[in-house]
Amino acid sequence: MNAEEIRNKLIKIIEIYTSFSDKNTIDELLVNIANRSISVLNCERVSIFILDKSKRILWSKVALGTDRIEIPVDEGIAGYSANHNEIIKIDNAYKDSRFDRRIDQKTGFKTKSILCIPLISLNGEVLGVVEAINKKSGVFTDEDIQMTKIFCSTISRAIENSKFYQELQNTFYSFLEALAYAIDARHPITAGHSRRVTLVAMRIGKAFGLADEDIEKLRIAGLLHDIGKIGISDSVLKKPGRLTDEEYEEIKKHPLITYYILMKVKFPKDLEDIPFIASHHHERPDGKGYPDGLTDKEIPLLAKILAVSDVFEALSARREYKKPYDLTTIKRILIEERGKQMNAEVVDKFLEIIDDVYREIKDDQQRGISDF
Repeated sequence: MNAEEIRNKLIKIIEIYTSFSDKNTIDELLVNIANRSISVLNCERVSIFILDKSKRILWSKVALGTDRIEIPVDEGIAGYSANHNEIIKIDNAYKDSRFDRRIDQKTGFKTKSILCIPLISLNGEVLGVVEAINKKSGVFTDEDIQMTKIFCSTISRAIENSKFYQELQNTFYSFLEALAYAIDARHPITAGHSRRVTLVAMRIGKAFGLADEDIEKLRIAGLLHDIGKIGISDSVLKKPGRLTDEEYEEIKKHPLITYYILMKVKFPKDLEDIPFIASHHHERPDGKGYPDGLTDKEIPLLAKILAVSDVFEALSARREYKKPYDLTTIKRILIEERGKQMNAEVVDKFLEIIDDVYREIKDDQQRGISDF
């Protein structure tokens, strides 16, 4: 490679690395890297394999939505590279005894040259391997190895960042679920309410085809939507029976308390509307909701989804003053209140999936465990 070719490849590597986000899942990273690195490595195919030590396999993703490709860590060129932490350059794959021909035989693809380089973590452990197949002009060279090693270092950091983000995110959601459980547990009969509202809201959001970012907002806002109930007295919250007008006015304060609590949380910029979404699940299209009496056009879609989810969960569950309603009765109430208590479009979308969601919610009420 001449200086210009090297410069162009380094620019491509930088562009690929800067396109990564800590929020990318491992699957998204593998597909993104594999698709974009073909031009950097000037080859026909690139696979990024992740090492699973506990299962002793290497796995990869060819495209989002497809199944994982899994190979034993002690088989094939990629397995050998990961097992021995060794760079492997092969000019003729079919003359190398380590090469497994079965995939070629299954797919009809003809592997010629291979360059396989381990992905190494900051503490020196093997994370996986990058496998480049069929150099487009001749065979892989020592310059290709040096360039790929540079590329592999950026990939390794991206994978480590993604793993760290996923672990942090899992911890965060576990904390939110524990917090929601603690809030609901103040009133034992509503135990699991926030979790189930969240489950329903996410299902509705997916039915709308909302972006992953909005589904995440529904998950967080759903788990936290009743956090304001910590400011409501036990005598009102746990009252066995219908509330007086004065007691109902106190209960109606909990969305505003939710808002003030969540406004003290420093959410990332892309999640900073969560306090508003979570605290407006009792607004109504007819303007008779609370805390602000917003009309349909003023209520965000995600808050409308939470509102329907909240009503549905309450209807499907037992309360001191009522038994759980059956699905037929719930459908009738939703239809009667569409456009009045709840947004019509959200109700209609929910009715498309309500049968499956109802079964899931009843199962969850019986088990009392999380399904998401």
